[in-house]
Amino acid sequence: MSSDRAEVGAGVENEDLSGRTILVTGATDGIGRETALALGRLGAHVLIHGRSSAKGEELLDALSETDADGADLFLTDFASQEAVHDLAAEIVKKYDRLDCLVNNAGGLFTDGCLTEDGIEQTFAVNHLAPFSLTVDLYPLLKETDGRVVTVSSDAHHGTSMNFEGLRTIESYSGWSAYSRSKLANVLFTYELADRAETITANCLHPGAVPGSGFGRDLPAPIRASLSLLEACQSRFRGRSQKASSRVQRRRSISPPRPRSPTRPASISRTASAPGRLRRRMTSEPSGGFGT
Repeated sequence: MSSDRAEVGAGVENEDLSGRTILVTGATDGIGRETALALGRLGAHVLIHGRSSAKGEELLDALSETDADGADLFLTDFASQEAVHDLAAEIVKKYDRLDCLVNNAGGLFTDGCLTEDGIEQTFAVNHLAPFSLTVDLYPLLKETDGRVVTVSSDAHHGTSMNFEGLRTIESYSGWSAYSRSKLANVLFTYELADRAETITANCLHPGAVPGSGFGRDLPAPIRASLSLLEACQSRFRGRSQKASSRVQRRRSISPPRPRSPTRPASISRTASAPGRLRRRMTSEPSGGFGT
């Protein structure tokens, strides 16, 4: 089995997900795509979300070549709250179980704009969409004692919640808006874990992922750092391949051990704040978590 596969790097390549239904949002590119493929290879029924029909169909074809217990595509624009609710309704109608929701979809937008709901686009896509989707799918997840995994970012450090800035693009900064949305992801995960007794809530920092295309809209210094990281990783892979060939000839040589990909990420002081701030982010949904 290739060591480049996500499930191998995470140390879960022997897990059997047969009979599990898992939804991955933002699955047609980058880490979302790799996540969907890894889940398929482990035998899950994978529900994939994206905006591009062509990329979605290509991923369905790739999943058909894995051990996936079926795969279905859903096309939804997460900038629209109505579209997000429609997606959830379709899933609730079509499936009688959901074991895991991976809230991966998101973006960093250079130019500011308001959505049809009057919300700043970054916050709408990166936080309100996964929030609404999680609330709407909660009954399905509760039936399976399921899990919600939300992709946040270390970008949540050094920012705070500016609620007044959620309905305006005056003095817009793409990086600031992105950081704020990622802080909201962490706050929401904490509150979800507190309220939803029957499901598990996790969030994560995926790390820098060179080649994913995500960094194209990052500030110039960060883009430069990613380019350097990509070059270093490429050089390291080349050296690793040479080292592997030497290992075959000289058993005394061992390749370097990678750092654990599952080590806990640090969180900011704001993200670990008591419930008052978190509850401003998570108004009680109809029916309520934990009821």
